[in-house]
Amino acid sequence: MPLSLRRKQQCIEIVHKLLSKKISSLFAHPVDPILDGCPDYTKIIKQPMDLGTVERNLRNDSYQNFSAF
Repeated sequence: MPLSLRRKQQCIEIVHKLLSKKISSLFAHPVDPILDGCPDYTKIIKQPMDLGTVERNLRNDSYQNFSAF
């Protein structure tokens, strides 16, 4: 069962607050190993995640509980 609507809205607010910070631009979108100049990224980072993907997962009900978020 996915997050409750209330909890989901709270999580989206958290993501938006994080994205409102200037430094978050580094974490807003998935890393592109070639364009971002880090060709070994996928060898080092086994489960990449970014805030845009987190928000999309929230909207798609991909998180079953708060700790998964």
